[in-house]
Amino acid sequence: MKKVLVTVLFAILACGAWADDEKPEIQTYISGRIGFGGMSNEGDGLSGTTTAIALGSKGAITNTVDFRLEGEFSFNRFDEVDSHGYLVLDQMVTTAMLNAYVDFMTNYRVRPYLGLGAGRITIREMGEASPGLWSRVYDEAYGFGLYAGVGFYLTTNRKFAGDVGIRYIFVSLLGQDRYMANINFGTRYVF
Repeated sequence: MKKVLVTVLFAILACGAWADDEKPEIQTYISGRIGFGGMSNEGDGLSGTTTAIALGSKGAITNTVDFRLEGEFSFNRFDEVDSHGYLVLDQMVTTAMLNAYVDFMTNYRVRPYLGLGAGRITIREMGEASPGLWSRVYDEAYGFGLYAGVGFYLTTNRKFAGDVGIRYIFVSLLGQDRYMANINFGTRYVF
């Protein structure tokens, strides 16, 4: 973990700063991300994938700090298989979140960010209740998320950016507290 933090810090400091050009006050963007991770399930963890799309706006707080606000929809799928490779649990989790981010050191090509979000989370679970008998369960609740990562500009005109981050989503579904933890890779295009 220390090696990763030192490498990220070195990359941030090694990247040159952008020229002091004027930033537009408000910009609209669309973003997408893919990722992998897991979801807690009655003491066990399920692994799976996530895809998301978001539409948002960003503006400058100071010369080196930006604020972003976005609406995001994501689809997450988590599976559990037995020792023979048969599917015993299939969970599909959709989220509709309102997210807020703060981007730091925005005059550099590589910049860290922190975020949080809140929204509606829905789970559809299909599992083997007993051999040969499957059950289906549906639940929805409000949840919240915490996000952190590093963003970087892919073009010199700052229209196309990428990011790598980690996301934690907390929610109480199907009578128990659950969390999703995902590592994500995303892109963002500014209009």
